[in-house]
Amino acid sequence: MSPQADEQGPRVVIAQTDIVFACRPGQPILDAAHEQGVALPYACRRGICGLCAADLVAGEVMPVDAGPMTNAQCRAGQVLLCRCAPASGTITLRPASWERRDPPRRLPPL
Repeated sequence: MSPQADEQGPRVVIAQTDIVFACRPGQPILDAAHEQGVALPYACRRGICGLCAADLVAGEVMPVDAGPMTNAQCRAGQVLLCRCAPASGTITLRPASWERRDPPRRLPPL
């Protein structure tokens, strides 16, 4: 999606697609995806619902704050995209679903 993602910060790749987007340091992956026109499932954006859980295929993530990066709904190897950011370099994720959209101006209200 963004060939200049390397220059803009860590990159996020959606497994088995051509989707690649940049993520600012410390920015939740869910927010970065939404800003760049990649719709991922979510409901609460606080780590409670578990809808944004995705398999971490490659790379490392870090928490965006003191909250956990997983919850009871997560399977082994999954992280909550609303609660983590790429640690560095490139990470590869396999979300439950995704969709390309025009990038919005901001996140819609819940």
